[in-house]
Amino acid sequence: MTECSPGVESTSQYQRYLLWTLQAPSEKDPLQASQVAHPATQMDQDISAKPAKGPIPVPQVPSKAAQIADDATIKLQYAMNSSTISKIEGPNLFSMAKHISTFVRLLEAILTDHSIDRRPFLDLRERYFGWWKPSTTTHLPWEAKNHTTGIVLTAGQGNMALAAHAIRTLRNVVNTTLPIQVAYAGDEDLPAHKRQEMRGLDPKLELINILDHYNEDVAGLRFGGYAMKPFAALASSFERVIIIDADTIFMQRPDEWFEEHEGLKRTGTLFFHDRAYRGRRTTDWVKAVLEKSGRRPSATLESSMYWQQELEHQQESGVVYFNKAIPSAFMSLLFTVYMNLQKVRADLYGQVAGDKETFWLAAEFADIPYAFHPSYAGIIGPISANDKGVPEICSPQPLQTDLDGRPFWFNSGLMEDKTKANNKKYANLTHYIPGHASEQPVGGWRFIHDHTFCMGRSVEQMSSVKDAGLEEVGKKLIAEARAVDEMFKAKIPRRGHQMA
Repeated sequence: MTECSPGVESTSQYQRYLLWTLQAPSEKDPLQASQVAHPATQMDQDISAKPAKGPIPVPQVPSKAAQIADDATIKLQYAMNSSTISKIEGPNLFSMAKHISTFVRLLEAILTDHSIDRRPFLDLRERYFGWWKPSTTTHLPWEAKNHTTGIVLTAGQGNMALAAHAIRTLRNVVNTTLPIQVAYAGDEDLPAHKRQEMRGLDPKLELINILDHYNEDVAGLRFGGYAMKPFAALASSFERVIIIDADTIFMQRPDEWFEEHEGLKRTGTLFFHDRAYRGRRTTDWVKAVLEKSGRRPSATLESSMYWQQELEHQQESGVVYFNKAIPSAFMSLLFTVYMNLQKVRADLYGQVAGDKETFWLAAEFADIPYAFHPSYAGIIGPISANDKGVPEICSPQPLQTDLDGRPFWFNSGLMEDKTKANNKKYANLTHYIPGHASEQPVGGWRFIHDHTFCMGRSVEQMSSVKDAGLEEVGKKLIAEARAVDEMFKAKIPRRGHQMA
């Protein structure tokens, strides 16, 4: 990384003045004082040194946005040039959270006042996030080439069938019109013939090799797994992006939520809660981080059931919305990507469950507003009875509902149990129990095995998918999954034949 001198052409006189004031007294050169004097002082001296001829020129006061940009630029340059940051890609959440907050102010300023020189911002972006290599198609809010909305998911050979279910049900069952991009980590992750099969699912499908967009030595995406999701969102060409897991299944169109959800419109972000399950208390670590940084929890965090009842998980990241046109949301996504870099996640994943908590934690630590859909996850599946005869629903599919309490989307795919390759049964989508915003479901959650949970105490708690007007949708989802599986089965070469 090249150091940025205070005297470069892109730095204004006001910036030189601020940099000079930040130097230690022993480092200041008294002879430079006149060269770096505050612009207003310098102008007064120039005016007093010359006899007035005609009207006295009115000094041009920089706009409020320009002043904010100057201040933010100086802070970021000083932090980078000082010894407070040794390795920007290291797991230093405290420092990076502060820098992200400063970047938000800088980006807001240059998008507000188009006369502000953007070269200092672009230089700082490169120096702080040099591991990111935006392409000509990457949506950048300071360039705003397009204003598209789209869906992004990551897929490789291991979860290709699940991703195929997600793509085809989006297109053929809930009838989304949004473009879909699939990100993969090189040929080893998704070979050329597999990519060709993916394109056969949707003629408009776009595939992105995520390795082209990041320094692999820093990002570590070849075997990144779920960590790839925020990287894929940042690399995408969409201004408004919906990130989904490969095993996410929608029962309603996701297209209109950018216009309909108030929290999403206000903050540019929308996250969904996980099950309100009391397991390992990850709140202890979050509290320790906030205390060490001298910050109180945000109102969003403090009012959540996760915080008040010390749950294990806050977020289910099977669906995440980002409006990258909003500077705070864009920088929150960039901070999320940072938190999933190889070195950072190696430390962070020991505290929280993988990538899924990093989306809201990035916003929380950087003091950026963010929004959660109010209700925690519910469950969808068939009604059964436990060994005591108590009715309940047991399934691996956590359910998210819309604002009216109707099924919106669920995770873990359309198979009865995606973790068992020999289990070819499809999910039974007949009943559901919606989650609540501020209280545990009656009877709570009961963990069975792997990722299967049970919920329920009485039939009165349970709602029928038919009564929600989604019975036909449920049937079509399963029918589409069967059709996809039959299509893939037909492409498996017979013994002695080569793959085309």
